[in-house]
Amino acid sequence: MDKYPENYFEHFIFSLSTTNQELNEAGFTALSNLYIEIEGREAFSKLIQEIEFIEENKDWDEFVQVAEEFGMENMELEDIKKLAACAREVHRNWREING
Repeated sequence: MDKYPENYFEHFIFSLSTTNQELNEAGFTALSNLYIEIEGREAFSKLIQEIEFIEENKDWDEFVQVAEEFGMENMELEDIKKLAACAREVHRNWREING
């Protein structure tokens, strides 16, 4: 997507499609923690920045299509938003703990 050239959220969705996490809060939280372990805190912070930009632009529907392209036909708009919300919550908790 031209609007999001770094593709952090797209990569996050791809990661979901390859890690067999469930499409629920526990699965999304586990994915967030795994993403931090693999990609690092800086990349996760950039992911959160991109999520905030997506929210500002109301571009969530575009990512339902991205999920479908990765074989996740059962991932709906509310799942996309919940995935983003869980990532934000993990980020917020980490910042509270680590300053």
